[in-house]
This record gives sequence, structure tokens and C-alpha cells, in this order.
Amino acid sequence: MVGFAVVVVNDNEILWQKVFHSKLKGVERLNDIITYIDDVFTNLSGKEVKYDAVIFEGYSFGSRGQATFSIAELGGVLRMFFFQKGITPMIVPPTVLKKFVTGKGVAPKEIMIKEVFRKWKFDTNDNNLADAYSLMKFGEAALLISQGKTENYTKAEIEVVTAWKNSKMVAKIENEAN
Repeated sequence: MVGFAVVVVNDNEILWQKVFHSKLKGVERLNDIITYIDDVFTNLSGKEVKYDAVIFEGYSFGSRGQATFSIAELGGVLRMFFFQKGITPMIVPPTVLKKFVTGKGVAPKEIMIKEVFRKWKFDTNDNNLADAYSLMKFGEAALLISQGKTENYTKAEIEVVTAWKNSKMVAKIENEAN
């Protein structure tokens, strides 16, 4: 069963981390996921949470078969959800995320998990949670690097974030938000 994880951080404190699996299929699965995201988004700890950034992984163009359609449907539903909230999410392609974490654009799930622990001491055996935490760290890096605060990042990490920021995809997303 394919799942995903959500990590919510405030001032380096993890407020929420959870892997979500829906046992449903089709439209019912999409609704289940969006209901879950909405609950996390609006009701974390019973109060409204303000977000500096929402980051999620972009499409995996290496996917094949039925997974391609499921991924595309979920991506569209998530984009619509955040559009309706007035939020333009940071969308990070899987290869960019892997390069940021491991130094290579292609890395097995096990290597991602190991590197997340090595770099940030975030201990998990779940690849979904490792990806979610990595996305949070990527978003944090993107915000800080854009402010010129580069001292905590390697040259390679700065190059990955800068290349992502300068990509046509990011420019298109930012233009759509304005």
C-alpha cells in the first residue's frame, strides 16, 4: 500500500509527524487523503496553525502503469486544495530532493533514510517519513538561502536549492501565485 507522510515543524520543534495510508481506492482514496490533510492543516492541536511554507514532492516521472494515474490525480487534488486555501506550495521534484539529501539525483529509499539520520539525526525506518522530513529541510533551506543565510549549508546543497529556485517550473508556480 502506497502512503505518504506529513511533518509540521515550528522553530525546529516537530509539532506533527505521521505516515498516512488510505485503504480506499479511486475517488474515495483522494477524498480520504484530502480530508486528512485538511484536518492536519486546520486542526493541529485543536487550533489554527499558520504556515510559512507548504512543501510537497512533485511528480515522479519514472512511475509506470496505474501508479502514473494515481500520482497525477493526487497531485492535481493537492494543488487544488492549496489553491483554494490561497497557498502556493513549494513543489520539489523527487530527483532534486534526493540530490539535496544524498548528493545524487537517484538514490534508493534505504539510502535516503540513512542520509536523513546522518545529516539531521532524524531517526525513522519509514521512507515516507524520511521524504517528508527531507522536504521540510529543503523548504527551510530554500527560505534561508533566498535570504542570504547560507552558513549552515554545503556548497552542493546551495547549488541544488539555487538551481531548483531558478528552474522554469518554480518561476511558473510563482507567476501563477501572483
